Amino acid sequence: MISSTAQTSVRIRYPTRSGKRRCSLVGQVSIRRCSYRSYKELSAFHYRAGNAPAVVADVFGAFFKRTDRRAGKSERLVGIIVYAWPALHLATRNKATRGRYLPGKNASAACRRLNREVKTIARVVVDPQFRGIGLAVRLVAETMPSVGALYVESLAAMGKVNPFFEKAGMTRWPSRVSGHGEKFIAALRCVGIGREIIPSTARLERAIADLPEGQRELVIKQMYTALDAYQRTWTSREIKHDWPKDLKRVSANMLNRPEYFIWRNPAWQQP
Repeated sequence: MISSTAQTSVRIRYPTRSGKRRCSLVGQVSIRRCSYRSYKELSAFHYRAGNAPAVVADVFGAFFKRTDRRAGKSERLVGIIVYAWPALHLATRNKATRGRYLPGKNASAACRRLNREVKTIARVVVDPQFRGIGLAVRLVAETMPSVGALYVESLAAMGKVNPFFEKAGMTRWPSRVSGHGEKFIAALRCVGIGREIIPSTARLERAIADLPEGQRELVIKQMYTALDAYQRTWTSREIKHDWPKDLKRVSANMLNRPEYFIWRNPAWQQP
């Protein structure tokens, strides 16, 4: 007979795992150079699908190897990264590289050095079914050393939301709103339009259009003042009927400026 006061001690051990577990799909993905035609297969999944990249310099694809009992082994394109030649002038690049590519006295020599030493990541696209497993990080980290550049840079509006560039080893240089842009934001705040809707140009346009006439005029005048300062011209002073079109320019160039990322190749050798 077992006494009711008897106690039994049970020790439970939980297995400890060191580090993060890697998704099994990652091991079935290989990355290699491919053609620009491959980008077109996945371009619809990019948030700027309607705008083609600039002058393309290099393209790499991520291919998923799958085995089908009937069809045998096959590959599926699940990710793409497109490199382009750099823009001639970029203020944040000048800060990050300490003016290495400023024109100076010999502008043509500076342009040749820029094209020789810098490549720009123009697009990174991952198939929606393969997102969340670190594939974008792999595409960036594994291909940057292969493009033959001293610096790899990128301008990304989504950099504030998804920091995969930083996870791949790039350094972020945060964008700043100009003084005139801040004044425009202050004018919006005065009429009850919060900063949280500014990233959506469509919502911002509707909010301004719904304002009383006097408040709408005040906001649009401040918008054109900011646009004049940005363009260094005095042609935008009057309120135009197509102010929504000008609002898109202000939104893209002054309010929702993309983040700048840069990576320096430690193994780069000057050709």
